[in-house]
This record gives sequence, structure tokens and C-alpha cells, in this order.
Amino acid sequence: ASPDKILPPYQPAVAAAVAAYREHLSAQLVGVYVRGTVPRGQAVLGVSDLDCFAVVSGDPEHVDGSWLKAAGAEIARQHPIVSDVQLEIWPLDEVLVTDRFNEMSFLLKTQSACVWGDDLAPQLPRFKPDVIVANNDISQIRPDIEEAIAALQADGSPDRVVYWCRRIMKNMLRAGFSLVMLSEGVFTRDLKLCYEFFARYYPAQEPEMRRVLELAIQPTTEREVVLERLTTFGAWMIARADEWLEQHNSSKVVEMPMTS
Repeated sequence: ASPDKILPPYQPAVAAAVAAYREHLSAQLVGVYVRGTVPRGQAVLGVSDLDCFAVVSGDPEHVDGSWLKAAGAEIARQHPIVSDVQLEIWPLDEVLVTDRFNEMSFLLKTQSACVWGDDLAPQLPRFKPDVIVANNDISQIRPDIEEAIAALQADGSPDRVVYWCRRIMKNMLRAGFSLVMLSEGVFTRDLKLCYEFFARYYPAQEPEMRRVLELAIQPTTEREVVLERLTTFGAWMIARADEWLEQHNSSKVVEMPMTS
């Protein structure tokens, strides 16, 4: 990921996100980052979303984040080139944790580009495709699927179904890749690559994961379609994740200690 790889059509949306952060966070703002396909130059017009986060200093409880959702929706409305805009705030002290696996540090270091302010990536440890990294998605796939099922059963409105469909299908793709990460010796967050790597090792489940990929890219508004995927293939994935955890992390710790 690099600011130089952000394609010109996406630059106005990124600039709008930076402006929103600067307006609302001012002196607390350390840096603004974009992660995902946009800073890798792989975004698909009208399909890819814009994921941004700001790192802020000071007490996180004193940071006002009430504006984030509305600002993201407004940026998405003004820039329909992106399917959605996610704006988040990450506390500096949490980003700089290095004694255990920290998803914030990991995503900043490996998947993000600093588009304003201080780039903290050089201060963070180097990550490699090992048990510590693979564990992150695998250890969370059961609670992720259970959370999605509960949320969908509680609210079947089209917008919420689309939200949960996109979110949980991405989680399943990345957890599926993490199951084979140690064998491949590489790391990716790219959804299509996650599917392809998974299919090499689980050819019998290839059609199931291909459908997950389709739903991640083009989420449905039909609640039963998503629930069916979660209660069938999702259950299979949970079983494989439990087997992996029994072998590599029987205590099921999400943030494993970092090793040198």
C-alpha cells in the first residue's frame, strides 16, 4: 500500500475523508490512513469501499466520534465511485502496542498508506505469515459468524442484511485463507486471492467459497440467503477453525504474544 498507488478517481474521496478528520479532530490528530484495495491501486469502480482510520493522541474517551457515520455517508453520497465509506478512530497508545499481536498495528503496518500526518509504520514490528498472524482471523470466525446470525435474526431490513452480508463474507474469506496461510507462506487480504488460495487446499469446498466471494462483492438483501450460508458452510468453517486452534492455539488467545 502506498499513497502513490491511489488511482486518480479515488483521490477526491480520500481528500474529503482527510478534511473531515482535520475538521473534527484538530490537535489530537496524529495521522490519517487508507487501507484495503484503494491504497494498493486495485480498487474496482463502484464496488470497492473506502476504509479510512485516523490515529489520535490523548485519552480516547475524550475523542468525539459521533460524527463518523454521518460524515462517511456524506462522502459516499458525494463520491459514488466507492460503494461505502468507513471512518474509524484508533488511539495512538493501542496502535503502538508491540508485545502481543495487535490488529491495529498489523493493519497499519501491512495494509495501509498514510495520506496525512505522521506515518507510524516504521515504528512497528515486521510481521510475517506465521501462526500469530493466521490466528487473528481464525480465532474470531466463530464469534463473527454467531454475531452475524444473531444480528440478521434480529433485523432483516435490506440495508442491514447488505451490511452483514458484506461484512461476514469478507470475514469468512479471510479466515479461509488463514487456514492455509502457513502452507502458502504468504499473506493477503485481497478477497479473490483468499478464495483462490483456499480452493487449492479445499477443492471440495471451492463452490461454497466461490459463493461467499460473490456475496462479499455483491451482497444480497435476502436474509435467508445469508443465514443459509452461515448455518451450512459457516458451520463447516467453524469446525475447521476449531481443529486449527486445537493444534496451534488451544487456549484460543486472540492476541498472541509476539516473538522475535
